[in-house]
Amino acid sequence: MGRVTNEHDTAGVFEAALRAQRGGDYDRAQQLLRAVLAANPRHPDALNNLGLIAYRAHRHAEAVVLIGQALASAPGRAAFHNNLGVVLSVSGRRRDAIAPFRRAVAAAPGNAAFRCNLANALKECGEFAPALEAFRAVTAIAPDYGEARFGAALCLLAAGRHAEAWPEHAWRAVAAGLQIPANGGALYEKVRARPAAPLSGELAGRHLLILGEQGLGDQLFFLRFAAALASAGAALSYFTGDSRLARLLARSRVLRGVYLEPREVPPADVSILAGDLPLASRSGDATPRPFDLAPEPSALEAVRSRLARSGPPLTSA
Repeated sequence: MGRVTNEHDTAGVFEAALRAQRGGDYDRAQQLLRAVLAANPRHPDALNNLGLIAYRAHRHAEAVVLIGQALASAPGRAAFHNNLGVVLSVSGRRRDAIAPFRRAVAAAPGNAAFRCNLANALKECGEFAPALEAFRAVTAIAPDYGEARFGAALCLLAAGRHAEAWPEHAWRAVAAGLQIPANGGALYEKVRARPAAPLSGELAGRHLLILGEQGLGDQLFFLRFAAALASAGAALSYFTGDSRLARLLARSRVLRGVYLEPREVPPADVSILAGDLPLASRSGDATPRPFDLAPEPSALEAVRSRLARSGPPLTSA
């Protein structure tokens, strides 16, 4: 392309670069942005956008330099500070990201996303008390900000404040990152649409379907809260995408049925995510004893046979 020679040309070329960037033509966008910088080396938006393209290509060190140059030209731009924080955080420099996130919040205190980024950086650095305060500041602006509500739950759990944490923990269902079985489909649609609440009314005789989520260890932890619901008379079924867990749970005295396929699941009065069992059972700060699991008889016998073949146990002198 020809040389950009005046401010009018620069504005037009920058708009063309934006269109290319938004359309996914990053090579063309970079070419146009560098033409803008040839005419005005301190053009803050061109520097910032080149930094974003470098970030998208995982060239994090280059992105930090470019966005830093954008800030040198326009130090009051909150979005630039936030962008720098994001790049530093993603590249593993989470503690370094805190300062630019703080500057973004100072420049745009009403921006909930900037505040949430600061809160997450503090949480990831183990600074749970200030992180909780920062998450609370997000929800003061945007009460339904699921990521911030869930982040607050993690901070509260880390502090042992379980009774306060479980209602916030329910917001993970509307935030990104809920890990569910690939074949769960429609079983999970309703429970993901809104945060859970404690179960109300008489439980005796009601069929509760517990929907497994997260990893094997998480599911085993949350299942310890199921016994209280069974004791209240609820009939409990469990759906999981993990065949290992299904085999373990098949011999449980607490669960009436364990299912790996949605088509096998009988109609339920209530469906609940496994991670919401503490809230549903109104456990407060208490953590029940581990879920009772009976070993598979054939596996247990195999272990006993191996031990018998190995001879008597060794003893110290």
